Amino acid sequence: MTADISRSVQLISCLNIIVKESFLLLLIFLVIFLINQNFFISLLILVLVLVIIFRFLYSKKLKIYGAHYQTYSHRQVKRILDSFNLFIEIKLYNLVNFFFNRFKNETFNKEFNEQKLNFIVSVPRLIIEVFVVTLLYLFIVFYKIENINDYIPLFSLLIILSLRSIPSIISLNRAYFDLNFFSSSLSSLILKFKKINFQNKTETLNRKSDYKDFNFKRDIIFKNISYGYKKNNDILKKINFKIKKNDIVGIVGNSGSGKTTLLLLLFGFIKPNSGKIVIDGLNLDKIVNNWRNCISYAPQDTILIGESLMQNITFRDEISKSDEIRLKSSLSISNSKNFLNSKYKSTIIEEKGLNFSGGQRKRLGLARALFLKKDIYIFDEPTSFLDNNTINKVFNNLKNFFLNKTVIIISHNEDCLKFCNKIYYLRNKKIFLKKK
Repeated sequence: MTADISRSVQLISCLNIIVKESFLLLLIFLVIFLINQNFFISLLILVLVLVIIFRFLYSKKLKIYGAHYQTYSHRQVKRILDSFNLFIEIKLYNLVNFFFNRFKNETFNKEFNEQKLNFIVSVPRLIIEVFVVTLLYLFIVFYKIENINDYIPLFSLLIILSLRSIPSIISLNRAYFDLNFFSSSLSSLILKFKKINFQNKTETLNRKSDYKDFNFKRDIIFKNISYGYKKNNDILKKINFKIKKNDIVGIVGNSGSGKTTLLLLLFGFIKPNSGKIVIDGLNLDKIVNNWRNCISYAPQDTILIGESLMQNITFRDEISKSDEIRLKSSLSISNSKNFLNSKYKSTIIEEKGLNFSGGQRKRLGLARALFLKKDIYIFDEPTSFLDNNTINKVFNNLKNFFLNKTVIIISHNEDCLKFCNKIYYLRNKKIFLKKK
């Protein structure tokens, strides 16, 4: 959409070029007509013939290259948006190369098609220059001009005017093509225009870890953690709680109570203003990159990319047999087994998964988190967009999956929280353990 907006704005530039160059070309042709009508007619016929030949030979290629350029440009912008929308998953699952390599290929293909376009558009200038000089020579020969010196000023003026008309013809030709090209973007923009909310995400600088083989073994402890995005305006204030390995913990809180902030602190994307987070006796700052490798996360809003179903769940181009077994298992647990049929396996998911319902996107998001073998699984509002029947099926499947795993569930749904052995409530900047 961003690319379509940019191209639609360029329509104004194209229209400006067409008006300016048309006026200039009309003026040049008028002067040539007044100087010599025969030369004017010959030049006009030559230009028209060349334009017709050029359009016959290259019109289809221009459309194909233009369509390819537009496709790769659109994918490039989508890839950038995906990298922002999937910021947490990219950092948690170390997917930088997955997205960067695709962006690099799309950039190369976009530039390659643009260069082919520029080459085709520049060819007529060379051809017209050669033909104009040839036309002047034939004009001299045809009229058997004996004393050519008397006509040098006239021919010089005709040559200058003819050569000056060439850039205008080329500019008009390119503007005409761009006008058609950008018009399709405008049409697309009118049909698909919608507001995109960009969510700011914050990340601390990467740090080197001294613990290369870190595995979560014992507990997560928040010690006197305070955090606020603005000075003297804490969202969380001196909170203390512990999550033990294999705990299934529920976290409940109203909107704005600090649930998302708590997750960002746990992921190490933001640092507390005071206090510290300790993992197995180690400060989170020292093991942040290794710690992220221990986490699988299903966000509240599932962002799907314009790839295949398999790539959306695994973030891989190819998978092994064991990965395929795990993929099928994750789809089965998330009540998405019907996605394994041929229809869905061959379906390329549209931008943000718009060809899937909210419930389908949510279940694919759960399957994405379940596919990964991690120490800790975090589910943010796992029942949103799902009906009661689907919720019951999913959590009946998850009951066995949760065995011997550390799970954090952020939800208001009592059906989710009944599986938890601990439930914490966020209220008034504090965290409280629910007493059973």
